[in-house]
Amino acid sequence: MKNILLIAKKNTDYQYLLQATNYLNELINSSRLQYYNHLSSKLSDPKTPSKAYWTILKSIFSNKKIPKIPPLFVDDNVVTDFKEKANLFNSHFAKQCSILVNNSQLPNQISASMLSFSSIDLKEDKLLSLIRSLDESKSHGHDGISTRMLKICDTSIVKPLLIIFRNCLKDSVFPICWKKGNITPIQKRG
Repeated sequence: MKNILLIAKKNTDYQYLLQATNYLNELINSSRLQYYNHLSSKLSDPKTPSKAYWTILKSIFSNKKIPKIPPLFVDDNVVTDFKEKANLFNSHFAKQCSILVNNSQLPNQISASMLSFSSIDLKEDKLLSLIRSLDESKSHGHDGISTRMLKICDTSIVKPLLIIFRNCLKDSVFPICWKKGNITPIQKRG
């Protein structure tokens, strides 16, 4: 196989092949963009029948298990870049909420139970069994550590995790990254 590539590289047809490949990729990308523009215009048209609307959505999602955000139609532009779509959703949802500035104060908190987290006893063997029972098919969180990696390192991370968990419960302070969540918005018609 390597010999064929070396012969092709030395041949002038190789340069022609590269140019043709680049041209083909440009055609594919422009056709894909044109196709998504056509679909987005149909989806945004209020005259589109509901059956056609749902057929278009099914073709975009193609019944995959992995949630996939289809191209977005924003200000007469089609957005296909994942990071740009995430930023658009973030700015949209951030605009939905605003902090109300007034002089109100929260009432004193009354504990509904005499139990507290400080009375929880964390044990190494229980934590180890929890780590080993994690589902590897689930996605990882914001830390980027996969479930598979946690299982591989199970015995070596139990003690550090116990220290972190005990300190969090003792001080009632949890890392900010633990408070983040993965949100998948689902666009609805209108």
